[in-house]
Amino acid sequence: MPRQTVLITGCSAGGIGSALAIAFAERGCKVFATARNLDKMSHLHGNPSISTLQLDPTSSESVDACVKQVETELASDKNTIAGYLDYLINNAGMSANAPILDADIDEMKAMYEINIWGCVRVTQKFSHLVINAKGTIVMNSSIGSTARFPFLAFYASTKVALNQITDTLRMELAPFGVQVVTLMTGAIKSGISKKENVATWKLPENSRYKSIESEIARTYQGTDLECMETDEYAKYVAQNVLAGANGSIWKGKFATVSWILYQFFPRWLVDIITVANSGIGKLGK
Repeated sequence: MPRQTVLITGCSAGGIGSALAIAFAERGCKVFATARNLDKMSHLHGNPSISTLQLDPTSSESVDACVKQVETELASDKNTIAGYLDYLINNAGMSANAPILDADIDEMKAMYEINIWGCVRVTQKFSHLVINAKGTIVMNSSIGSTARFPFLAFYASTKVALNQITDTLRMELAPFGVQVVTLMTGAIKSGISKKENVATWKLPENSRYKSIESEIARTYQGTDLECMETDEYAKYVAQNVLAGANGSIWKGKFATVSWILYQFFPRWLVDIITVANSGIGKLGK
């Protein structure tokens, strides 16, 4: 029986994509792990079930080149079916946040480019392979899209947009036998929350929020959160996706709580809860 095939974006060491690549490989899949920098996937090079490929979701030329590489490998591997990609997982992304009044617009545009348009670009370019396989497309969103958090508006808004795109894509691809899954990801010990992997920022001296800069930093970098281990998250996602999941998968620290709040609580009450945990209440005191 041919091996199922998976392509995952954003597989740099220490992140969710890397853990997903290993989890799918452990379950017998042929995995195409991608990242903008091949050197950041050196830890995956020794795994015979994983091919590491360069892919920058913000570059059409890079994505086109990766598509050709994948097509070539699928055709030359006797254990896979030429022209078939069973799973496409759009995981690559970045986090950049600040108070709305202080945000660097160019930095936020760069985040929109990878978090939204990068997912769309990769999906468009690989769609024929997934449709051939009647496969599954997975988009990695966030529980941050379900509520309004002070200082996280821009990151959360990219995920709100991604949710809308994903839900619509599910309807548009259903006639072709393709399933579309949204990962509603909670707090995970991933590279995106580490300081060195998050766009740097510093509040201007005249910022109205300067007095609570440390609270914003903790929110921004996730340093106060008790997070789920990346491997635990990845194994759960791989198991459910391979089992035929369609719709949404909620997993990660606070995912269950967020789902309950999103489904059953009025938005004004959720706002009170998030504001109380943001440090913004210290302003003016």
